[in-house]
Order: sequence, then structure tokens, then C-alpha cells
Amino acid sequence: MRFDYTYSGKDSFYVNGTGDDGTRSNPQTDAVFAEASRQRASVFGLQETHIFSPNVVNAATFGFSRARGYSVVAPSTPIPSNLIFLPGTNPGSITIGGSPITVVPAAFAPANGNSPNWNVRNHITWSDDLRISRGNHSWSMGVWIQRIQQDIYSVPQSTAGNLSYTSLTTFLQDQPTQFLVSPNPQALYFRTMEGAWYVQDEFKVNSVSH
Repeated sequence: MRFDYTYSGKDSFYVNGTGDDGTRSNPQTDAVFAEASRQRASVFGLQETHIFSPNVVNAATFGFSRARGYSVVAPSTPIPSNLIFLPGTNPGSITIGGSPITVVPAAFAPANGNSPNWNVRNHITWSDDLRISRGNHSWSMGVWIQRIQQDIYSVPQSTAGNLSYTSLTTFLQDQPTQFLVSPNPQALYFRTMEGAWYVQDEFKVNSVSH
């Protein structure tokens, strides 16, 4: 989706906006589970140019962009609630012959169920530029400010619970060696502010011919 609008006069305005959505379904090694992800990106821009005189022009710009991603590994077929480790979450994972926190590979493909992961990032940008022409000189000066907001909820695989067995025999005997769970994961929030300014003078040197 995209729209553009321009208005001209002593004050000219330019508005631009775009939006893009995407989805994906990625099968897992365990065919019972699939990873579903969704992304959305949107951009909005506004520019206003004001002509004070033939020699003085000011341009102000405002921009906003937002990107959001969401993914979850969930069962493609219903799983009984009594087999879910934590009520209200997706089914956890079971590892046989390995562990989710070591480099030891599992002897059997683990079930990959986990809770949703999401990430949101906003950019808010404002700038103002003033241009002045006087004789051989062309002055430019301006400021730029950007605010960045990012929220991350990237939960570990153990959020919904991970049960580990040393072998197929201990699995059949229901003798687990390790159970990992993160019952209350917290999102991370980042906020930053950046700014810059500049002053520039361009001048022409007249050449004299003999």
C-alpha cells in the first residue's frame, strides 16, 4: 500500500506513506509443528517547504517508520491440554539424548513448541534546514533529531517448558533428568535519542580574465 500527495504554493507540502505485510509458514523437523511468522513495515513522511523570499528557503521534514515481527512455533494439530507443561502456553519440547542448553545434539528430533516472539521498532525523525543566498555566498544550516523505540519479547525455548531424557529407554520409563521452564519472561525495552546540527557556507570566487 502506498499514497503520495503534493501541494505547491508559497508553502509546499509533500506527504508519502507506504505499508507492507508479509506472512510465512515454515515446516519443522517434527511434522506436528510449524513456525508461523508475520511481518509488517510502514513508513510515513511529511515535508513542508516555505519560501520567505527568493533568497531564503526553509524545509522541515518529519518521518515515522515502524517495523513489527511476530513468530511462534505451534502444533499444526490439536494437542490435549493435559500434555501441556504450562497452562495458557503452547506445548513445550521434549529432548531425548541431549539438552537444550548444551551443544550435545539430541538423538531424536525434539518437539519445538514455544511461546510467541515479537519485536517492534519505531523511528521518529525530525529535521529542519534553512538556506540563505547572499551574493557569492550560499548559507545552509539545520538540525536533525531522531527518537528510536524498540520493544523485544524474545523468549527462550524453555519458556513453554523443556523436558530432557538421556535415552529412549528413560523416555519410555518416564525418568527425565532435566526440566527447564521460564514461567514469567519479560519484554526488553530500549529508548534512544540522537541529534546533530550543521552550518555550511559555500561561496563562489569570481575569476578575472586578462
